[in-house]
Amino acid sequence: MRTCALRLAEQPALAGIKHLSRLEQILARQEWTDPAIDEGLMYDRQGYLVEATASNLFLSRGGRLLTPRLDRCGVAGVLRSYVLAAAEQLGIEVSIGRVQGDDLERADEVFLTNSIRGLRPVRAVDGRLVASTAPLARRLADAIEGAHEARYRIE
Repeated sequence: MRTCALRLAEQPALAGIKHLSRLEQILARQEWTDPAIDEGLMYDRQGYLVEATASNLFLSRGGRLLTPRLDRCGVAGVLRSYVLAAAEQLGIEVSIGRVQGDDLERADEVFLTNSIRGLRPVRAVDGRLVASTAPLARRLADAIEGAHEARYRIE
């Protein structure tokens, strides 16, 4: 994964809603051609992490889950809601709030969710390895698989 130069504009009326106006994400996705890069990380204009170009973002640290607040921009995906529900069922503490770059750097694991592509651990961000075997992501994926379709299983 890489960090995108394009910053998301704020539009609270559209924040969290899946809609057809995804031009910012399309422009951000055009920033790279390297097939080894799967996703682009997107910040808002205030410097907070919001999402990836086509996925929701989750971090974990010390067994606690953190995901960006989507009240000013970003899309609240379907699989994101499944992960939040599974975390609650498993008793995993979740924080939905403003996520900064150092939160990403200090994370024990980073993973993305997309209802088509599933729950995917992030191996590296901007060339920096994320040292994790994704134990929390695997627990959540297993819980979701048990409650929903097998396509959300981490391979």
